[in-house]
Amino acid sequence: GRMAGAQAGAGTGAQYRAVQTGGRCTVVGQIADHVFVPLLKPGGALSETLGTFIGTGEGRGFGLLIVLSGLLLSLIALILNRNDAVRELEKPCISN
Repeated sequence: GRMAGAQAGAGTGAQYRAVQTGGRCTVVGQIADHVFVPLLKPGGALSETLGTFIGTGEGRGFGLLIVLSGLLLSLIALILNRNDAVRELEKPCISN
């Protein structure tokens, strides 16, 4: 419904703002450079497993970070959708 779209839009905006660097190093950039990029370099720890699906080499670590962000956002949307209070937000308010 509309709520899932609103949740996805809010999450995507927050992720976009977190990734914008403005010429400075960010936490996200540091994590990608030092964790995800080495994992998917040729011969890296995930090059034989995840590397077969998303590839190895330049830019694949950042790709993995984006895939994981999307999966996390989807999981959050599913959890919120199961919450009755969140689903009640879609019902129209009746005023006198």
